[in-house]
Amino acid sequence: IRTVSVEGTLKFATGKDTQLKVETILNASSGRVDVGSTGNAVRADKQARIIFTSDRAIDTKWDPTQLSKGFVSHGVVNVQGADKADSVTLVGDVKKGASVLRFKEPLTGWKVGDRIVLGGTKYSSRGNNGDNSKFQDEVLKITSINGKEVRFENENIKSGNRNVLRFDHTRSNIAGSADKLSLYAANMSRNVSFETENGKNVPINRRAHVMLMH
Repeated sequence: IRTVSVEGTLKFATGKDTQLKVETILNASSGRVDVGSTGNAVRADKQARIIFTSDRAIDTKWDPTQLSKGFVSHGVVNVQGADKADSVTLVGDVKKGASVLRFKEPLTGWKVGDRIVLGGTKYSSRGNNGDNSKFQDEVLKITSINGKEVRFENENIKSGNRNVLRFDHTRSNIAGSADKLSLYAANMSRNVSFETENGKNVPINRRAHVMLMH
């Protein structure tokens, strides 16, 4: 669909998988968009995907201010998916070659297949952002969960053993500060998503944006 203009209510079903493929959604000040809501979240085993098309750039003759291509809202917006812990504290440090992550808190809502990011603790001037070797973050796909322990597949390892960490993740020990610091992993997977079609492979002027105003 090229454009959806909402002056009433656009409501997504919460008990089934849904998908809307669209170039632009305009939600008027009188409009309401519900992708789940309080007391009626999108079920944890279902997905709601809003995919913005990327087959053409914005026509700046028609839209010189480049507001289109994405979700532009002046009205009410509710987005509520499955409850999920967004970040969880690791037990101590983890080293290169480790195949298990151990956490302090419960992994609420985490599932096999989720993508998590383990933050880097060192900087390499010779590294690059393309494979995360500069700041040494690690993008991991969960393969198993056992209580508060997680095994994973490392998305930045392309050959060999992909079920290990590439880098050390250690806290600074200056003046005993390691006892006061924590390391975290963030869960990036959600069952409600707003995304650009083929987003990683299209030019910036074909990617969508979200503007929630007023």
